[in-house]
Amino acid sequence: MAASEEPNTSAALQEPVEILSWDNTSASSRLVTLAIDRCNLACGVTRAAQNPELTGTTGGDSGTPRLKFALLENGEGVSSTEYPTSSGGDIVGPTIFGHSGAAGAVSVGAVPFFTDAEPEPYSSHGPVTHYFGPVEGLSPASAIPPETLAKPNLAATDGGANTFFGSCVGSVWRFFGTSAAAPHAAAVAALELDAEPSASAAEVIEAQEEEARAIPPFGADAVGSGLVDAFGAVGQILGSSASAEPATGPGFAPPDCSESPPQPPFKEIEEKIIAANPPAAVEPPPVKPPRTFFRKHPPHVLRTSHLKAKAVFRFGSDESGATFTCRIDGEPFRACPARFVGRFDLGPHILRVKAHDAAGNVDSTPAVYRFRVKLRS
Repeated sequence: MAASEEPNTSAALQEPVEILSWDNTSASSRLVTLAIDRCNLACGVTRAAQNPELTGTTGGDSGTPRLKFALLENGEGVSSTEYPTSSGGDIVGPTIFGHSGAAGAVSVGAVPFFTDAEPEPYSSHGPVTHYFGPVEGLSPASAIPPETLAKPNLAATDGGANTFFGSCVGSVWRFFGTSAAAPHAAAVAALELDAEPSASAAEVIEAQEEEARAIPPFGADAVGSGLVDAFGAVGQILGSSASAEPATGPGFAPPDCSESPPQPPFKEIEEKIIAANPPAAVEPPPVKPPRTFFRKHPPHVLRTSHLKAKAVFRFGSDESGATFTCRIDGEPFRACPARFVGRFDLGPHILRVKAHDAAGNVDSTPAVYRFRVKLRS
């Protein structure tokens, strides 16, 4: 069990943010329950009474403050969640925050280098909504009318080959993450400015966004205008009559990382980085099984005037053309349609669903929904 309940809205900080970390130290997957208590004034007083060091910090509110929760997985970890889609007033999806969500910033999503078919699972989605203006001095930020910004602006590849750090994939060091994708977009901007030094920042960004390649079925909230096209962006800066030619020459031949790490010119810096973050040798990304989620489900408490209640579910997957199998309570898995209608007895029930793709891959972590049927009083 882990918990965080430290007061963090002091006059000096003005940062209503809490960060809680948890590591699975076992060798197998774990089911984790996370509860977030939006405490009201009475609860704040109780906390202070039980913890003398919190005296004077009630942390009170009306009991229903707006809350944003971001699951930062550092690239991997969580295979499924209980609430993957928006429902009941809760919005699921937008996770971009901080400087990447600023109006003046170019927010860049990540697409793996080995495919242009989908963004990385850890690439945050938009849009971004601002509710407060900037903080000036020690004064709290002023509330503003909600301002929604389209984010990310575009996407670029990650997993670029380099000489000494990241993950050893197929005997090549590769650096993954949006931290790798953003420099790729910046490098294209440098090529644009090299081709046309008088171009403004707005023109450079506009060329990238207009020439970016769409990644269907992913929309603007996932990849913005699409995947950056270096040739297209440079050609746009030079004018419609110009063309961008690929570079000639031997190109970059990344060293083999499978035997011993190569030594770059800055040997001392490399040794410190590797000592602090030893890269893990990994195999090339395997074929990804489909992911399962609920598009629609009944409330957790389903009330009826009869001995059975009708419940309607709709299932979804991140792969088109997927089929589904369902398991109701203790029964075995059976084939079921994407729109499933069942009649359930009074009492608790558990519905588990697995997606199957056309290649025969099966989601090993079923989507799970728990509900109860009760007599209407």
